[in-house]
Amino acid sequence: MARWLLAQVTHKVLRKDARLREWFKRIRRRRGSTIARVAVMRKLATIIWHMLSKRKTYAECRALAEAGAKEKEKQECT
Repeated sequence: MARWLLAQVTHKVLRKDARLREWFKRIRRRRGSTIARVAVMRKLATIIWHMLSKRKTYAECRALAEAGAKEKEKQECT
């Protein structure tokens, strides 16, 4: 059930988040579509875990990364 849910979230995020979409495309070129999709699922699982443990939203995590925040703060969200 969790894997299916992550697959659905991955599909939505790849449509909305340009940064993850570009990362997905780079992996897809080298390793193939299936492996790239699983890599995004793993990355999203990590992001979700950080969101829950640090009590931050996805937008807050992305804003920190985009704004060029300190390296430690970037690692907290991604």
